Amino acid sequence: MNRVCFVRAFDFIDFYKQVLNRYRLAPEQLSIPPQVFKDSMSLVPLNELSKLYEELDALVPDHDFVINTMADLPINRLGSLGRWVLSATDFAMCLRRLSNGMPCTNSGANLSTAIVGNIVKWTYTTTSLSNIAQIHDSIRHGLFLLKIMQYYLGEDYKPHRVFLCGYRDNSAVYEDIFGCDVTWGSAQSEIWFPSHYRFLPFQTQSRLSSNLAMTYSDLDNLLDMPNPDDSIKTISELIKYSRHYGFPTISRVSTLAGCSIQQLQRELTKRDLSYRVLSGHVLSHFAIEQMLLGHPPKFVAESIGYDNVASFNRMFKNQRGLTPKQFLGQIE
Repeated sequence: MNRVCFVRAFDFIDFYKQVLNRYRLAPEQLSIPPQVFKDSMSLVPLNELSKLYEELDALVPDHDFVINTMADLPINRLGSLGRWVLSATDFAMCLRRLSNGMPCTNSGANLSTAIVGNIVKWTYTTTSLSNIAQIHDSIRHGLFLLKIMQYYLGEDYKPHRVFLCGYRDNSAVYEDIFGCDVTWGSAQSEIWFPSHYRFLPFQTQSRLSSNLAMTYSDLDNLLDMPNPDDSIKTISELIKYSRHYGFPTISRVSTLAGCSIQQLQRELTKRDLSYRVLSGHVLSHFAIEQMLLGHPPKFVAESIGYDNVASFNRMFKNQRGLTPKQFLGQIE
């Protein structure tokens, strides 16, 4: 079984909405289920994001759609994590928070800084993306890093140098937006800037003043990022994610995992598990979470992919020894 990495929905939800609006696309034209974005904390397999980039590349006639879409997007809509990052007192602290927060946002990416002489090299790397998807992702995050810098150092700030993956024909567009030379064909996104800029006073007027405002449930979800080497946790998250396509079948989950049904079954058998047992545990646990949020059993059954409540009730009772109604009666 392949290693599977995940990314939070809030990482690209604004880009997704903006690109649909800008190029007049319908959600149905893309394979990623739109209901994924109802919960910004949702974990999305990174290969689903890769597929999204590929589909947009085929559908949108504008080859520079990523930078043209990102140029209009604000950076202050990343929820609680974004408020934490952007409340840093200086750019150096913001750099540390971004690097520390990345594992909770994208388990297949790394954000790091390296000081070489009087230059800081700010680097974003990622895995599990196709070649064309990596180009688009490199551009998106390169511009995201630029916007972070301009938030702290002033809207007119331009970096020393920028490196991006792949190649785009209209390089002048990128050099105009980044305000410096852009070097293509890099293995990762890099932004270079003078090292003393890390400690400059805050340059913009519109600082975020809102509180962190994160619930215990939000914190639990944020920290609950599967390790790509933990196959059971990974399969569990794939089961939870695949409910967006309907009832989570082993065929759908194995496709998301990038392996055959037989390989997935062998992986579970090695740990004395079966798909039926694991999926029942995952779905019943998810059902409890939803009912504790106040959703009725019928709504929960539909969100898991059951066609009727009776089937959901049987599954829940097999797993928990109680019907959903009895469970709710116990906690009232």
